[in-house]
Amino acid sequence: MTKAETLELLKLIKTYYEHFEFDQTKLDGWARILKPENYERIEANLIVYVKYNQFPPKVADLIKAKEARTDRSAAIPNIEETQSYLSELDKAEPTQEELEQIEQHKAKIRKLLGIGEPS
Repeated sequence: MTKAETLELLKLIKTYYEHFEFDQTKLDGWARILKPENYERIEANLIVYVKYNQFPPKVADLIKAKEARTDRSAAIPNIEETQSYLSELDKAEPTQEELEQIEQHKAKIRKLLGIGEPS
């Protein structure tokens, strides 16, 4: 991101937050931190930030917004991953120990409910 793009970003923030002030020192500091970033992504993060926050962002808020979206989407499986996971569950056969535990739990539930053994 160039210093000119950083200046445009700070002007946008000033547009959205009337009490936001910046000077040459702030421009230089933000430009140094944002240099490796992509202007379009940071601007998009600002738009999202503005929708949900009443106070002006810190530079980290605009960088973290990108990372948070990435982390969240990576944590949610897509349809193929979900289908693959479910098919693996269907293939898995319970062990004898698991079957015994299931029967023990069923017996406890029947006792709690006051119903007899299955016929």
